[in-house]
Amino acid sequence: MQRATNQIGLDNNAYILTVPAMDTAFTNLKARVLSITGLISLQTSVLSGIAVDKRNMKETMAHLTYNYAGPGRAWAAQNNDDTTYQALNVSEGKIKREEDDVAGPVCQAIYNILNANIAALTPFGLLPAMLGELNTAITDYMAIVPLPNNAINLRQTYTTNIDTQVTETSEFLERQLDNIVRGQINANPDFVSNYFNARVINDPPVHSTTFKITVLNAAGNVPMLNARAEAIGTSQIAFTDANGFCELKKFPKGTYTILVTATGFVPQQQIVPIGLGETVELTFTLSAV
Repeated sequence: MQRATNQIGLDNNAYILTVPAMDTAFTNLKARVLSITGLISLQTSVLSGIAVDKRNMKETMAHLTYNYAGPGRAWAAQNNDDTTYQALNVSEGKIKREEDDVAGPVCQAIYNILNANIAALTPFGLLPAMLGELNTAITDYMAIVPLPNNAINLRQTYTTNIDTQVTETSEFLERQLDNIVRGQINANPDFVSNYFNARVINDPPVHSTTFKITVLNAAGNVPMLNARAEAIGTSQIAFTDANGFCELKKFPKGTYTILVTATGFVPQQQIVPIGLGETVELTFTLSAV
């Protein structure tokens, strides 16, 4: 609605210039709409690729840790050092299943043992270059671990800012620009009519169009509590209840990208068309990172 109202100003610029206060108000509206559009663009981009990169890095780190610890396990077994053997005997699968903020330290502890005994391990085939490769994998992984949560928090900040700016712009229209335009009812009735048609064009469908969302954990298909659902490019967000259910409401008809995120899980999205007054039911099944 606000963009449509702004377009009326762009389409009638010559006439608007004849009323200085109206010109100033439309210039203000244009700046507000550009700001909201910019925030929406930032909001939709902050999670791109992070979860995939983190999963790939975790797999690489787990693979190198388990296999490069092999010479260390052999060395410990030869020396009947069961304590060191068990410390190095962490499987690749177990590392992958560890919580994101635990997997890195587990691999770091193994690296520290190997590095401290590199002279003894070289004859077993563990070379300094291999330890350097492992250290880089661990460092890169531990650097990316906080990024998805940070990105989600940043997206929430953008969403809050969008909500605030949309609300403030609506108040600006109601208290200022609407009243300025009303004064032109006799001088240019067609302009006034077009303006107020744009102001309400999206209101009727907003209240009856709904996405009903169910979010399940892929491990057992059990409902997920507090998963976050949002329609990208809008200010609509919701969090799932104990049944893994939430709703996103008040949309005009169109096609929307519905994104679902949860800490420790790979984000998932669906691109879904929805008609005026329709209710669309969606199910998302999230896999652990």
